[in-house]
Amino acid sequence: MTLSRQTRAKKRSQPKREETPLLQVESGVQIEECPGSVDALRGRTTGVRLMPSENPTERCCRDCGASITAKSKTGRCSRCAMAAVGRANARPPVTRICAGCGEEFTRPAGTPRTCCSWECHLEHREVPRGADHWSWKGDEVGYWGRYRRAQKAVAAEPCEVCGEVNADRHHRNRNTLDNRPENIAFLCRSHHSALHYREDGPKGAVA
Repeated sequence: MTLSRQTRAKKRSQPKREETPLLQVESGVQIEECPGSVDALRGRTTGVRLMPSENPTERCCRDCGASITAKSKTGRCSRCAMAAVGRANARPPVTRICAGCGEEFTRPAGTPRTCCSWECHLEHREVPRGADHWSWKGDEVGYWGRYRRAQKAVAAEPCEVCGEVNADRHHRNRNTLDNRPENIAFLCRSHHSALHYREDGPKGAVA
């Protein structure tokens, strides 16, 4: 696609823009702003002196003063450019009422936190237990599930025969789902295994 004569003539008549020299950072010197730098126009100081660059493809970042290439459209290095985008898109913090203690707290926007702290969440959380729990299996629970239910239902006591502290919970009616206190007998592992061996045979002995 070719340009018309009028367009070419119009471009020739426009005055050329004055190109400002590219800048580079000179370390180990006092603060001195370059008159043509962005920092000088904005009234900011970067802590370094900006000088004309010998390499025409390099210049300095407008925020941190690091050396960057002339291809940067924002005048910032990659790290400062990402930080600037984050600041531009950042939302203000949100004030909420804690679901645990009822105190007012501030949290970052976009986070689903409902309590002021993790300790407060652990202290006031409501975990469903028993039949209300989502993984409740009812009577189809296995051996270890029944074992844990008995441990939670009845507090531990010493062996009724020898007084050993580490005692098992023996179900008198052999129904391991029946955790009533009157159906539980506390026996050490030796007496528990001997009772099942005596009453139920070798296959009934506790391992």
